Amino acid sequence: MKDSRIEEYFAPSPEMPGSLSKEAILNRIEAEKVVPEKPKSGGKMPAGLVVAAFAVILALALVLQSNFGNISIAKPDKVTQKQSIPEYVPYTGDGLPEGVYTFENEQQIKDYFANITQDIYYTYNSSFAGAPALRDDAVAEDFVQKEEIAPEAPTQSAANSETGSAPDSFTGTNTQNSADEGDVIKNDGRYLYIISSANGGTAVNIVDTNTMENLYNIDYSDKSDAYVSDLYVNGNTLVVLYKSGKMVEVKENYRYVENTTLADIYDITDRSKPELVRTVSQEGSIVSSRMIGTVLYTVTTYNEWSEEDGDDLPVPEINGVKVSCSDIIHFDSKGNSYTVITATDTADKNSETTSLSVLAHSNQIYCSENNLYILRNCYYSESGDTTAITKISLDGTRLTCSANGEVKGRFNNNYSFDEYEGNLRVVTTNYNYKTYKNECALHILDGKLEVIGSIPDITGGLNEEVKSVRFMGETAYVVTFEQTDPLFVLDLSEPEAPAIKGELFMPGYSTYLHPLGNGMLLGIGYGGDEENADLNKLKIALYAVSDMTKPEILDEFIINNGETTANYNPKALIHYAAKNIIGIPVTVYSYSDYVKTVNSYAVITYTDGKLASVEGFVHERSDYIYSSKLFRGTCINDFLYTVDDYSVIEHSLSDGTQQRSCKLKVAYPSGGITPPDSGTQTVVTSPAFIP
Repeated sequence: MKDSRIEEYFAPSPEMPGSLSKEAILNRIEAEKVVPEKPKSGGKMPAGLVVAAFAVILALALVLQSNFGNISIAKPDKVTQKQSIPEYVPYTGDGLPEGVYTFENEQQIKDYFANITQDIYYTYNSSFAGAPALRDDAVAEDFVQKEEIAPEAPTQSAANSETGSAPDSFTGTNTQNSADEGDVIKNDGRYLYIISSANGGTAVNIVDTNTMENLYNIDYSDKSDAYVSDLYVNGNTLVVLYKSGKMVEVKENYRYVENTTLADIYDITDRSKPELVRTVSQEGSIVSSRMIGTVLYTVTTYNEWSEEDGDDLPVPEINGVKVSCSDIIHFDSKGNSYTVITATDTADKNSETTSLSVLAHSNQIYCSENNLYILRNCYYSESGDTTAITKISLDGTRLTCSANGEVKGRFNNNYSFDEYEGNLRVVTTNYNYKTYKNECALHILDGKLEVIGSIPDITGGLNEEVKSVRFMGETAYVVTFEQTDPLFVLDLSEPEAPAIKGELFMPGYSTYLHPLGNGMLLGIGYGGDEENADLNKLKIALYAVSDMTKPEILDEFIINNGETTANYNPKALIHYAAKNIIGIPVTVYSYSDYVKTVNSYAVITYTDGKLASVEGFVHERSDYIYSSKLFRGTCINDFLYTVDDYSVIEHSLSDGTQQRSCKLKVAYPSGGITPPDSGTQTVVTSPAFIP
């Protein structure tokens, strides 16, 4: 049987019209006096060859059109429009660092976007979901948003709690430094503030640990498609960060989600009756946030995707008002992504929210007490990977761009950065296109983000990549991995001449390092053998690092088929130094029978250089399908509180016995599944917990 599609494909090309014959083209060239350009090599190109090539191209275009339909590279009217765009001249404002520009008026902003939208929509037009290709000149950015990470939280005392309680001690959020970070659970020494997200709904619960009573819950499940991500508690102020989104259709087959990030600020003087004081909004999806004192810093990324010329100014909005020209900065590269930073004094309901918008995408942030750094992983085809860094100085609610720079290589996460005595230390991985190997490097930058010291290749050509970094004063600990797990100890006491002091090789690798004090360092990651890591083996390791030149392993244990969210989100870890306790959520998988998979909270006790004991606290329910994973734990005095989406359970730290429990309000949208009742809890001892 003949296939008509085959006949159609191999059908003879249509006869070339007389106007495209050799004679006709020669006559046209002579009439219009078109002279072919002389080749750069100095040789003379034969006129016949030019004509023949021209004829072939036109004929090929005609054949393609005949067989495959219209092929449009660029519409003529758009090309004409691009040629008529006025030239954009960057404007340097007062006090801005070299290479950083702002806008003097709204017309400059329109001219800026008029120049780049031609590239975005016509040179790099993408048919994928109708979305344009975002670009910073030739830089293709990394748009994989990893969950924000944060490490060690110092033991907090009752001195910074206004709850009427006077606990001996309690665990707060595990943060990278003194800047507080948003989390799904907050503990102020008496009350627990918990985001419960189940069955498509979200609620914020306030639990009194004195009575184990759920005092109040705030339902966000039906509020503008809200998704609550983070909480902050500062004295009698509660901040709830969430986002809402709506689908915007620009034209047929071209649509995108327009996100807005909001912060609800509550007065919780009476925990049973929180009062909404104000709501702060800014366009874009949240990148991260920090709170220093009473000031909340929120960072979002916002994409200007409109290709229509119109009168609408292509800038983000803060509290429904477009940002001013002087509050926007950009660099030599061009892009249509904004990073929007806002500062709000949560203690003053009448204070103005200030902002600074950077015309560049942001992957993550690093924040010290005085500066906030916008971080971008950029990729170049020739010179390798690059980390772009923009430094924003913080003075209360005043935001100022004070430096802009870059270092070679890509960063792992925000723990790859640390500010110390005015310098910024950075650890990166860069792929060397000449040696075809990874290079792990340390860079030390001064206040102007200029490199003053470095270690170009920490591993000495081992083709490793950075897996975890921890800075502690004048020392840095870096874990790299290709097959084995090298732990490198770096001496940073001389910023211009950093040096490698010690190294330790072990199977597997650590994804997170946590200082325990007394010269001990805890590593959480994966085990393995001498040749490969095993992602099915959760490894907890205790290192001795008192002697920089001789780091050593003190103790370790493996949880087979185990996993913890602390591997990629250290806020899931608690360090209760008063009791020598580390707590992390752990899931032990049963691949043969998924129902036997156990979600638990592991409490690890360390003493005398040993991981003395491990206990797993498990929330059990009759209806496993709809039960959530146990996700967090927190401590107050002599009690551990384990939390999932449905309940809080209190345990005695002295003997591990269950004390009291409290049900959480689980909000779910109309038509959602009614959540199951809270089940019982059991204690699993070490032998059963570690298969």
